[in-house]
Amino acid sequence: MMKQLSVFAENKKGAINDITKELADANINLYALLTNDSSAFAIVRMIVSDTEKAQEILKKQYLTHLDSVLAVRVSNEVGSLNRLLEDVKECNINIDYLYTTFGWDTPQPIMLIHCEEEEELEISLKNKGYDLM
Repeated sequence: MMKQLSVFAENKKGAINDITKELADANINLYALLTNDSSAFAIVRMIVSDTEKAQEILKKQYLTHLDSVLAVRVSNEVGSLNRLLEDVKECNINIDYLYTTFGWDTPQPIMLIHCEEEEELEISLKNKGYDLM
């Protein structure tokens, strides 16, 4: 499992830029980013090179939360996400959300999955031959 930092930011112009500037100024690399918005606030979920340092910096201005996600490499071919989701479905596990990133150390897509039963899903996917980071 991998640590994910969630930041709750006001939904206004430049909000994401303010967050990424703080990270860049602290020499923290951003590996993955997902934003979800509502009328007043946005949730910015991210995987970064130094999660604890990023949280320390960002919690001075924002409400932050750390939780975990599974990072699963899949092949870069048609149907690879569908196969992964079929295997998750066989485990009878509900995915709360997922997002994709590329290029940390290989050109393969990396699926970041958040669910309630992460340990169970991690074991099942490893048993099915998936490469979890």
